[in-house]
Amino acid sequence: MVSSLVLAALALGYLGLLDPLGHYLGITFTLLIFGLPSLYLIIRKPLNAKKGVIAGLLFGALFGFPFDFVATYAGAWVINEKYILFPRLILGVVHLDELVWFFFWVLFAVVFYEYFVENDRGWRISHHVRTAIAFGVLSGLAVVAAFFIKPEILRPQYAYLLLGSAALLPFLFATVRRPRLLLKFAAITPFFFLVYLGFDLLALYKGWWSFSGNYIGGISAFGHFLPLEELVIWIFLGSGILTSYHELFIDDGK
Repeated sequence: MVSSLVLAALALGYLGLLDPLGHYLGITFTLLIFGLPSLYLIIRKPLNAKKGVIAGLLFGALFGFPFDFVATYAGAWVINEKYILFPRLILGVVHLDELVWFFFWVLFAVVFYEYFVENDRGWRISHHVRTAIAFGVLSGLAVVAAFFIKPEILRPQYAYLLLGSAALLPFLFATVRRPRLLLKFAAITPFFFLVYLGFDLLALYKGWWSFSGNYIGGISAFGHFLPLEELVIWIFLGSGILTSYHELFIDDGK
């Protein structure tokens, strides 16, 4: 059922049936491809709702803000304003639409992981969540401070590579510390690889977003450039990175 919902969302996008939505398209497609499958899994196992929502708020909205701010400001990617519902609300850089996207992206990965891999019978939140909240708040404040004091440092060359490498560190820490976690993360990787690849190809095909920064390499898709950083960090490792954060800061880390 989850695969069917994802395929239906991608089909609607590729066939152009969502195009008339205009500025509502981005939010609507996010809800279709990430939100509906998440809702289905939560209905099947309501216990996962709290973990998913906390992860979405923490890693999606709180962590997502400084990450997206730097990536957008540095030109790591460019969002097409035609499909954005809300204007640039945060310091003229970050759209609320993007934080909504980050929230549901994280929510889907976590509830999927909890449903198909973890199957926890109880619900507990790790005390490490306080560390994650503090880090997220401090990161956001640091980015905002840099924006006002010395904005040029938020525009490094190869911004996507630097941001992605930083985001990868907790994943590496978790898998080195507990190698068996790698098998758990790998269990959901093939599914999300296909979901993210389909989403990215659709977005490039329809012009929802584009890549115009500095990258270490990439491929051509539908006449558009798809960076190697995007292929490796988001499409291939994205679900593993998210679930490693979840294990380290919210779940039991086992």
